[in-house]
Amino acid sequence: MAARVGDDALVATDRKRGFETAGDMIRSLALVGAVVALMIFLTLRQNDDPVKAIDYGDSLQAARSAASYPVLVPAALPTGWRATSARTSPDGQGVHWHLGLLTSGKEHYVGIEQSDGGDPRFVREQTAAGVEQGTAQVAGRSWTVLRSDAKDQVSLVDTSGGVVSVVTGTLPLAELQRFAETLRGG
Repeated sequence: MAARVGDDALVATDRKRGFETAGDMIRSLALVGAVVALMIFLTLRQNDDPVKAIDYGDSLQAARSAASYPVLVPAALPTGWRATSARTSPDGQGVHWHLGLLTSGKEHYVGIEQSDGGDPRFVREQTAAGVEQGTAQVAGRSWTVLRSDAKDQVSLVDTSGGVVSVVTGTLPLAELQRFAETLRGG
């Protein structure tokens, strides 16, 4: 509160606690709101690239320890490609290995899926219910080609040795074949 003394001079007087005015409350809330808004702005800045690359080495080791089959991985990733997901999980009576990749420019997705679990739905699920389109020779083996128009996805499927291997993605078939040729099992 201010008290008038003499010729229009104002002198501040002490207010007792609990007698603040509505203006005091509004100024305090505005200050707190500004601090909260600044904190939100600093912590929620838009990330330029929400897809993070991962190191799949630990997941690969887990897969190789758990699986009874040679786990497929690329000998080297093409320039600009990055791994974005990798996991090993139980699949029926076997092990499911997954490695997900994005091409340079994030234009296409490629996945490597393997299982020895014997689930008849595995190929259907991994190929987005792809329809058989024939075969393709990849690294000396014959792979079945499946295409799913629903997801604009093409897949290569190999079912040799009690293991189902699926290389799938949104790449054109020729590029998917070139990528599949780089895969090594271990």
